[in-house]
Amino acid sequence: MADVIKPDEVDHRDEGLPLVDDRSKWTRKEVLVVASITLIKTADSIEMYLPGVITQSVACQAKLSKLAENFLGISFFVSLAISTLFFGLIANKWGTRRMLLISQYTSIIFNCYLCHPYLIMSH
Repeated sequence: MADVIKPDEVDHRDEGLPLVDDRSKWTRKEVLVVASITLIKTADSIEMYLPGVITQSVACQAKLSKLAENFLGISFFVSLAISTLFFGLIANKWGTRRMLLISQYTSIIFNCYLCHPYLIMSH
């Protein structure tokens, strides 16, 4: 049978202490974690915002109708989903580190290529 604890046998000495230490100063690790999470969330929100801006810019420069602009946005997200599937399969074969480097460098190259006309016009 289970032991029954009587109320007078319970140790009440620790009841007044908080469960978590009340510190007024953050540790360096806590500051780095909060800063990292903030950067990740900011980059994630920018990443989700940019496709809408890019499709509007392309549609404006190409003088596309609203329907064509919407199809441009849909094709962007569909191609993003398909490429995610293929990159997952390729990453299993080649390794995730190599795929992250390839993704990073192609992103840098294509962004420089796409921003090149804007950089020339700004001078």
